[in-house]
Amino acid sequence: MGEVVHTSRIKIIRGIGPTRKALIEGLDEPIYYGVHGGIKKFYKIEPEKEHAATLDHIIAATGACMMGTLSTLLARDKISTSEDRYHADVEGDIENFGGVLKITQIRVKYHLKIHTEKVPEAQTAFSSYLQFCPAAQSIKGCIEIKDALVLEHIEPI
Repeated sequence: MGEVVHTSRIKIIRGIGPTRKALIEGLDEPIYYGVHGGIKKFYKIEPEKEHAATLDHIIAATGACMMGTLSTLLARDKISTSEDRYHADVEGDIENFGGVLKITQIRVKYHLKIHTEKVPEAQTAFSSYLQFCPAAQSIKGCIEIKDALVLEHIEPI
């Protein structure tokens, strides 16, 4: 068992209908949860205001953590991950299992503009980063993770 390095303390407040507000200790801005899209249809509910569902947040948080972990490894090899050179498209499948919604797969497709001579380092980082990602390690065995790296070669200036 690991050493506890942080305990997240969150107060959840129920709003109107499916809306909930999370107040995370130490942060000023609340996070809102609700329903939209297929989840709204599944529950046959029309919220006053649509918000991302809790499952959307799990998918987004996992993708963001994976992206950040890969960025850290790329930075060690002096590969730029600035906004104009690096982004990720994240998708997650939410399936109905006997009336209970469950995330079954998260797909992350990275897009990286990179100098040709740095391609081997980027491929090495990509091949090993998941073992260092806290979110991916937390959900492995529960949710399938698929990832891909699309490299766009650019020449140095």
